[in-house]
Amino acid sequence: MKARQLGISTEAGVELADEAFWENNRTEAIIDWRLPEGQKKLAFIKFLWDHLDYVPEGANRERRIIAWLMREKKKRLGTVKKDGSIVPLTATANKLAFRNGSVIYTDNTFRGGTTQFMHVSELAKMAKRFPDRAREVVNGGFESVPTNGTIIVESTHEGGRSGVNYNLMKNAMAKVGKPLLPVDWRFFFFPWYEESRYQLDVPEGHVFKDETIEYFNRLKEIHGVDVPDSAKVWWEWKNGQSDFNMNEEYPSVPDEAFDAIGDDAIYCAQFRQLRRDGRIGVRFVVHPYAPVYCTWDIGVADHMATVFFQKVGGETRIIGGIQAKKSCVLDMLVKVREFEKSVGFKVSRHLLPHDGGHHSTNDRKTNKQVLEENGCHDVRLVPKTGSVWLSVSEVRSFLPSTVWHERCGEQIEDGSEEGLPGVLDCMESYHVDQNGKIDHDDCSHFADAFRMFIEAACHGLIDGFESSIVGMERLGGDQYQDAGCAEVP
Repeated sequence: MKARQLGISTEAGVELADEAFWENNRTEAIIDWRLPEGQKKLAFIKFLWDHLDYVPEGANRERRIIAWLMREKKKRLGTVKKDGSIVPLTATANKLAFRNGSVIYTDNTFRGGTTQFMHVSELAKMAKRFPDRAREVVNGGFESVPTNGTIIVESTHEGGRSGVNYNLMKNAMAKVGKPLLPVDWRFFFFPWYEESRYQLDVPEGHVFKDETIEYFNRLKEIHGVDVPDSAKVWWEWKNGQSDFNMNEEYPSVPDEAFDAIGDDAIYCAQFRQLRRDGRIGVRFVVHPYAPVYCTWDIGVADHMATVFFQKVGGETRIIGGIQAKKSCVLDMLVKVREFEKSVGFKVSRHLLPHDGGHHSTNDRKTNKQVLEENGCHDVRLVPKTGSVWLSVSEVRSFLPSTVWHERCGEQIEDGSEEGLPGVLDCMESYHVDQNGKIDHDDCSHFADAFRMFIEAACHGLIDGFESSIVGMERLGGDQYQDAGCAEVP
């Protein structure tokens, strides 16, 4: 994991070139989130090849001897053209091949064959924009590298606490300080403040902003990171730029990158403000007299999610959430009961989406009937709202009054090695795709369950809550468009 523009991919390119030039029969691969980016990295290796025998002006005898030796090496690896230049055996935008049997490819995925050295660049960006391709890299590309091979994965992290890159980083971080097997990942973190380009001379009489002082004091107190004033000046200047995501682009510690909210996140502005206001990761106990609501997102034997809310005074407390794959309503209810017992409360009202009233079991029972027959005394169906984006707008208005318990950020153990992201991670990662449409990935189930609370409130199913959008419960999709509101985030 790294901050931006630290030269890690350049260093990886030097390693790839070094092994291809000096070792026989090497197969090496560069995988990038987009093919043109990988081609640039391969062009850099071609640049190294072209300059192996370069003689700078005023070179001494030793440097000239080295250049002559490198030219002889190039003759053995490549082809001498009529004009005296020496080129690789094959040199295209996607492939460099040499007479010693070594070859370097670039692509945005890889599968098959045996690869001794693989450099994967910007896996986080790929995982966020092209998740299927990222999984193919992990499941196909990584498997092509033998246990005595090398894989370098470097990325400025995006996507919060979900996705292929996060899982890879998390697993590597868990092994820090422990004995490693040859097949284990070794974690490296390169922060911004160690780079001299990210430091400025401190102007005479400069007074740091309160936000800057508070941030670096917290960084030192919690993480033991002591940053020089020259780096603080640069950070203060960069942080002052409009809508710049410092935690994502220039993290000081790994957790900052994981907590960063991308600009394509639907609730990015709201959660950034919630974090600044200290409403995330709060410890509180469930109020003994205020009702607790459990909202459901129901999948058919697939992916289910529930979120627990409690309204206390002028704020709504998010107690936590549960999600599970390949589960039925009864399986999920068992998990709900376990959560109630562990935290110490009883759900007052269960809120199901409108299709919870459809027949979904072999005995023709609805999910609402199943819950009622298994001890849930107040189960309500939330009518379908005409526009998802209208509900999203209401959620945005509602979020500033929320407080999130620290357990909301915990990963959910489901028996798999990777586990499932928690409700906070999913809400922060809920995003639109490149076409501006909501991306229905593993994060959308919690987001749908959360939105169910707002839709229930707009239909009068939450005590003491009134919608800020008058008539939302009556406005259907066609009416929404007629009112001049486009279906855009």
